[in-house]
Amino acid sequence: MNSSRCVIDTNVLIGASAVDLSSPSAHKAIPEDPVLRMKIWEWLNSFWRSDARLVLDHQWRIRREYNDNLNADFPDFGLLVVRHKWDTGATDGVDVKYDVHGHAKLEPGLNKVVLDRSDRKFVAAALAANTEFGECALAFAGDSDWRPIVATLDANGLEMVDVIPEWVPRRLHRRTKKR
Repeated sequence: MNSSRCVIDTNVLIGASAVDLSSPSAHKAIPEDPVLRMKIWEWLNSFWRSDARLVLDHQWRIRREYNDNLNADFPDFGLLVVRHKWDTGATDGVDVKYDVHGHAKLEPGLNKVVLDRSDRKFVAAALAANTEFGECALAFAGDSDWRPIVATLDANGLEMVDVIPEWVPRRLHRRTKKR
């Protein structure tokens, strides 16, 4: 990651937390491979220990998604990292505009690319941080929705960090074979 700021997709937090199989989040983590989950954990642990800043939206939709998908009572490693960044003042807030359905608003061209509406808030926050602070990356892992749009987001000035680039989702692999 070249940026000192990062928006982290929830799948990174879930995947890192799933290293501990007793985590309530472990059942929903992708990929299932423990070696790849450990790579996600290592990346998140490195982020935690670094001076890099976590970017969140002022509207708390990103944080709400984290809380909805991870267990605060357990506690999951992913939430511990978020709390640490918050508690140490290593977060930056940005304004994200949301529509009446609660989905982040993007430029029309990006709306056609970011099909998973719940992912739009991560893109919008990273783009807002790029504008406000001059840099921001978006980290993802274990989510095949990001892979096909990385080049387009990169062309729009968004640094994408694929935490486990060696992982090829079965779904994406099947789609590629049919073409």
